[in-house]
Amino acid sequence: LYYSQLYLGDSQTIAIEAGLLGVPSIRCNSLVGKLHASGQFKEFHHTYGIVYSYPDFRSAYGKMMELLQTKDVKAVWKKKRERIMRETVDFNVFFYDFIQNRKYLAA
Repeated sequence: LYYSQLYLGDSQTIAIEAGLLGVPSIRCNSLVGKLHASGQFKEFHHTYGIVYSYPDFRSAYGKMMELLQTKDVKAVWKKKRERIMRETVDFNVFFYDFIQNRKYLAA
């Protein structure tokens, strides 16, 4: 996936993985705009621009063609990836610290 030029598909999981790997990502399925995971996809789309979401193939296809014609699109996505990595919590580090410091035990 990391070496892909672009991801276009209906999988929520792979769309996020692609975006976080620095691969231009387009999610296209009937869940777009519905309650299912809509908050995280709005953030990925509007705040970070790493995953675009469309409920119909025509819109997704148009975005795909735009991205494929964008000069240095992988470099652009690398910067987007770096930004989201800087601004969000690494859950592995968080949970390791949480368990190591026994923050889960009631005082």
